[in-house]
Amino acid sequence: MRHAILILGHKTDNGSLQSLVNVLDGYDFDFYIHWDASEKELPIIKSRFSRIDILTNRVSAAWGTSSLIEAEMLLFRASFNIGYDYYHLISADDFLMMDKAHFISFFKKHEGYEFVGFDNNAPHESLMNRVQYYHPLMNVKINRKIRLMLIDATIYLQSKIIKYRKEVCLKLYKGSQWFSITNQAMKAILESDLNMFNNSVLVDEMFVQTILKSKSSDLKLKFYHSGDEMVNSARFIDWKRGNPHLFSKNELMEVFKNVNTNYVFGRKGEYELIDEINKMLLQSK
Repeated sequence: MRHAILILGHKTDNGSLQSLVNVLDGYDFDFYIHWDASEKELPIIKSRFSRIDILTNRVSAAWGTSSLIEAEMLLFRASFNIGYDYYHLISADDFLMMDKAHFISFFKKHEGYEFVGFDNNAPHESLMNRVQYYHPLMNVKINRKIRLMLIDATIYLQSKIIKYRKEVCLKLYKGSQWFSITNQAMKAILESDLNMFNNSVLVDEMFVQTILKSKSSDLKLKFYHSGDEMVNSARFIDWKRGNPHLFSKNELMEVFKNVNTNYVFGRKGEYELIDEINKMLLQSK
């Protein structure tokens, strides 16, 4: 079983990517890295066996905008022709929650399942507001608070004054941006028309869920279901203490007690934490 690790990164790499590669390095694991186009310096990653592909075709991805979909699609296209069994989308701030042996056995045990989180409590109107209005400045990096104010102003202007709405042709779903999916699911995404999500906001949390749900019956996709959105996406994320919580080295044991369970990756972590976890995972090989 072959795995493609798809990584979205920005800022200066602090060594966490090399630390990740060191744990999973092998013929069964390849790494595809999109480093934000706003960064001049690309990470330098080495491996003994894994393929390392740092994309030369890059975009500047701004938080909350559909430019994040552009970045993800570049990763999807770059990796798909190899024909991996699973594709795992992570951030450069994420960290492994399984040693290599557990990682391999986990996906053999759950072969064919899609690990995608769904927020079943997301209000329909909120989802529609993200997609049906034309949101400007998609590739411009601006402060998150200002971006949210711009989103509110855009929705008010187009709903109350201009009365403009884009056509929304699919039932909308929302969940975690980060996932682990099969080759069949990735093919479905790449063959889909994404125009509906252009100039939309916060749709990096929606387009994968929306597309896969719309095709789930025809393709007989099997979504892993546990009743917990984070377990369903195989991601260890704490939304109660942050947006999300940034784990520090002081919380190492709290994180490590969840290692080799139902979580493949965790987020977000400070470098010192990530480095310590990967050292422990290497020792457990």
